[in-house]
Amino acid sequence: MKRGILYTIISCLTLCWLYSMTSCEIESHIKGNIDGNWHLEKIDTLDTGGTKDVSESLIFWGIQANFVQLRSYYDYEHIFILRFKMNEKTLFLYEPRFNDRDNHDPEVEDVSYLYQFGIYELNETFQIEKLSASKMILKADKLRLHFEKF
Repeated sequence: MKRGILYTIISCLTLCWLYSMTSCEIESHIKGNIDGNWHLEKIDTLDTGGTKDVSESLIFWGIQANFVQLRSYYDYEHIFILRFKMNEKTLFLYEPRFNDRDNHDPEVEDVSYLYQFGIYELNETFQIEKLSASKMILKADKLRLHFEKF
């Protein structure tokens, strides 16, 4: 009897340990500090050397798992969801869609919807110039985007 109870306890502890290790493995990824809500603070135009402070515009990139949600608190009508891939040096955004569940999240076909977020291509590649727990700087062909984690 005691042996059966001991066996059951050890089995349960082993299962809990295995599940916890599996859970950690699923949640661990190479993305590091990128997950979270990022506030777009400043945009540098690379061609002209100009800089624009957009901190009052309340433009946010929400990044989690393999998705980026783009939203502006001045434009509640248009929220966007994009997929992304990244490695240590680049962030690739692709498949932009309108966040409209009732209409099956239609694809964005006109990139001008994304301009306010610093995205000028439907499939945009950014160089990651800085990524820390509180700051992110991304550089594309035309722009450099400066973010603060919110």
